[in-house]
Amino acid sequence: MYEIELKAHIYNREETIKILNTFANYVGFFQKQDSYYKLQKQNSNDFISVRIRKELSKQEQNISEKIYLTYKQKELKNTSDGTKIEVNNEKECELSNSETVISILLDTGFCEYLSKSKTVEKFTYQTPSGIATIEICTIPPIGDFIEIEILNDSNNESNVDIIRKEILSILEKCNIPQSQIENKFYSQLLNEAKADTNQE
Repeated sequence: MYEIELKAHIYNREETIKILNTFANYVGFFQKQDSYYKLQKQNSNDFISVRIRKELSKQEQNISEKIYLTYKQKELKNTSDGTKIEVNNEKECELSNSETVISILLDTGFCEYLSKSKTVEKFTYQTPSGIATIEICTIPPIGDFIEIEILNDSNNESNVDIIRKEILSILEKCNIPQSQIENKFYSQLLNEAKADTNQE
């Protein structure tokens, strides 16, 4: 299954949530704590990267805590109008605890290279291509974002292009201009923020 998604900066979080409440279905509140581990491939400058996420969710009266192991193959695809959208082939499973997996990762040469905290208000919205997941995210220290994602069985160009238009339609409904779309991965933004802090 492929995640076709984009994210954009938002500068009035409460106003965006207010707009979403007029047309989308509210799912709940999530607090996500992510740790990223990487291993350099042999004879290559590329890395294998995995994520361990500890997630606290509050949905209606239910509070739950879960742990996920995620492996993503990420790609930024050009669409027909020359812009980009993120297409991820994601593999994920739930863990009963993370300690065993972390020990295996470290013992096999992986190292932890990044951590990220994400506070999320989650919504869903029905589109012709399926259910869109919409998240309003606060990620210190890089700010607030909207993430819009639709799952699809294929990552061929025509499918990606159709879904991208539907995602852009949702962005427009939220009164967010395309100029606020962010094509960099969160890891890049966090590393840039860290570098800026070190230079101060």
